[in-house]
Amino acid sequence: LIDALLGCSLVLCKEETYCSLGTFSAAQREVVCSSLLYAINWCREVVSAFCTQDDAAMKGKVIARLKAITDLEAALAKCMAATPSFVPPPAHFDA
Repeated sequence: LIDALLGCSLVLCKEETYCSLGTFSAAQREVVCSSLLYAINWCREVVSAFCTQDDAAMKGKVIARLKAITDLEAALAKCMAATPSFVPPPAHFDA
């Protein structure tokens, strides 16, 4: 059941949203940037958790998540270019 995390969908803005960022307020653009950043980090964690699996289906899902990461990073780059005020939230690492 835990492997369902690898294939579950993410609910985010429509892709057209990233093309019309100029119509959003700065606060709305920052929410979009944060959402993309959290989605990228979630996908990275899922890939990290499942990358050692030997099952071909699991490997395919990991590759799909890697593609999703590159797509989300491209969207984040557009969003950040339109939102110079965006500051990513601080990262906390356990020692």
